[in-house]
Amino acid sequence: CSCCCCCCCCVVCETTVALVVRPGNFRSIHTWEDLLQPGLQIVVANPKTAGVARWIFLALWGSKMKKGDAAAREYVTKVFDNVVVQPRDAREASDVFYRQKLGDVLLTYENEVVLTNQVYGAEKALPYVVPTPNVRIECPLALVDKVLDSRPPAARQAAHDFAKFLFTSDAQVEFGKVGFRTNRRLSKVTPDHLIGQRSQIKLWTVDKELKGWAAAQRKFFDAGQVLDQIQADVGARRMEARKNKKR
Repeated sequence: CSCCCCCCCCVVCETTVALVVRPGNFRSIHTWEDLLQPGLQIVVANPKTAGVARWIFLALWGSKMKKGDAAAREYVTKVFDNVVVQPRDAREASDVFYRQKLGDVLLTYENEVVLTNQVYGAEKALPYVVPTPNVRIECPLALVDKVLDSRPPAARQAAHDFAKFLFTSDAQVEFGKVGFRTNRRLSKVTPDHLIGQRSQIKLWTVDKELKGWAAAQRKFFDAGQVLDQIQADVGARRMEARKNKKR
């Protein structure tokens, strides 16, 4: 793959993790810590099937990582104790929360909730918060040479032209309209959903804090690692609780 753009990096736009709540935010969810409320019902996609859920898992972990792995694991485990359903992906999770009205809070991409609110309209749109600190979810661009080599020269030129367009101010404005965080080096226009919010959120990166995605995959998401251990722990305790309830 190769990056082909007029910018010094290949990140087109960004997003982060948002907590979508019910009208009036009656559970008073404002911070990561609020997800530990007893009896809170959390909807989040399954990290085994959804990239969004892996980002969310890392965002949860990152909110406590400065206190050490033990504190981060304890916190994430307690959050998963409150998870009532894990849909297949971000869009299905939104459907469960918006359409089926299951749960008190939905964890998803910020751009996903902005777009979903647009789709449902003002009357059915739901409030959300972006807690801090939060993970910077970068959306990179790459042109796949192996694919382009098999196409006519015009196809490669069209791909290059489109890639360059994505790094223009006009394209960035369009990304902002559907909920993404724009590249501020390319556009000075602040998306509506970020007005008054952008400078208040401290974002960290997987590359800097977790030594990159390859290392994060090995530590958290490979078979038998942290995610599996946490889900096994939560599952075992739920099963034991059900057994005790039947007695």
